[in-house]
Amino acid sequence: MSRLILGTVQFGLDYGINNLSGKIPEPIVQSIVDTALEQGVTKFDTAPVYGSSEEVLGRSLHSRQVQLISKLPPNASVKEKIIRTLKTTGQDRLYGFLVHEYKGFDRMDELLVCKAEGLVQKIGFSLYYPEELIELKQKKVPVDIVQIPCNIFDQRFLPYIRESGLEVHVRSVFLQGLLFRSPQKLHPHFTGLKKHMEQLNNISAETGISIAALSMAFVLAQDGVDYMVIGVDSLDNLMQNLKDADTELDDRTLNHLRALKVHDENLILPTKWPKKS
Repeated sequence: MSRLILGTVQFGLDYGINNLSGKIPEPIVQSIVDTALEQGVTKFDTAPVYGSSEEVLGRSLHSRQVQLISKLPPNASVKEKIIRTLKTTGQDRLYGFLVHEYKGFDRMDELLVCKAEGLVQKIGFSLYYPEELIELKQKKVPVDIVQIPCNIFDQRFLPYIRESGLEVHVRSVFLQGLLFRSPQKLHPHFTGLKKHMEQLNNISAETGISIAALSMAFVLAQDGVDYMVIGVDSLDNLMQNLKDADTELDDRTLNHLRALKVHDENLILPTKWPKKS
């Protein structure tokens, strides 16, 4: 069983700091979806805020049933949104339905009704801060899944997911592609990351393991991580990611990567980045 979840944001939007090709043309999306399914990837992550992602994915699936995770946009009706996503993507039920914003959400009863009715198998939240996960557990909120950001630089959640008892999906594994940038060509906002990025490049050179493979293997090696959301921009990119996801790291390399954690949220949270970076 693959631990990869195919992220579909680039099916509907020009997304990512390192994205040079823009929104993926639909014929290429079709080949990506077909190949992903052939390679055992059965989970797909989407959202109505991802432009035309759900529509494009639905056309590419041709009513084939997958384990689809979608999300609730702000101020939307829970049940109406789930039904619309099911119709748009040709699915009988959703595998997961996540709320984008934990703070201020007061409609758990609606989520639980949809789960009880069989419209969705698992419910949860897309989180941004460890404090949200701590509060969610303390209040015993009846959820099944949390989606969190985690990567070599952003390790904030790792102490809290090991015994969370929840299914943990990790996003932002490549930090929107920032990990692939040249340390010498960084936007001034990221000056504080230059040494970390140079060290990451050195680890890659010394081990002979690409930064993409280091990034995925690092996340999958963490206790408490169940699945990893990966976006792709081409069929070749998908095949390379599938190969890289099988990389295993020794303890020495893992320890070197753990030492690269960054505490400054201005550097590791894309919501705090300048618009043109």
